[in-house]
Amino acid sequence: MKASFYLWSDYGSTLFLARRLKQAGHPTLFYIKEPAAQDVGKGLVPKTTNPVPPKGSVVLFDSIGHGAIGKELRKKGHLVIGGNPLDKPLESDRPEGARIMRQHGITTPQTHEFRSIPTAIKFLDGKEGHWFVKIIGPDTSECGTYDAPVEELQRYLRAVT
Repeated sequence: MKASFYLWSDYGSTLFLARRLKQAGHPTLFYIKEPAAQDVGKGLVPKTTNPVPPKGSVVLFDSIGHGAIGKELRKKGHLVIGGNPLDKPLESDRPEGARIMRQHGITTPQTHEFRSIPTAIKFLDGKEGHWFVKIIGPDTSECGTYDAPVEELQRYLRAVT
């Protein structure tokens, strides 16, 4: 018997995964928390407005900040992917995430922390290859991870300043 999946999404960003699971023959329910995104996936996958997954479902969270919910669902016997207390510090605060990973013996790529975007742009001068950036902080609207060759990354950083 195939596993049943319950995908908890804030805005519907795992629609592709819900569709793929459904295509593979898995019973799939797609829950979207935010009212403004309720039409995402309409007609493509089975959806629910119930934030409580059916018993026996594998629960998959597509965003951070659901540690308390994930903890409760684990207590109730669900297999949960994501939704853990460490997801926010690991994703949103990369220097802290790297510290936590190193503390537990996980090798991480070399990391450079900058207090300003102009400093990061200047750091990239003369560098080659692809670089990755995660912009975090209280005064930023951007929080996605972006990777690109140096010149493209510098243009991106100028655009989000």
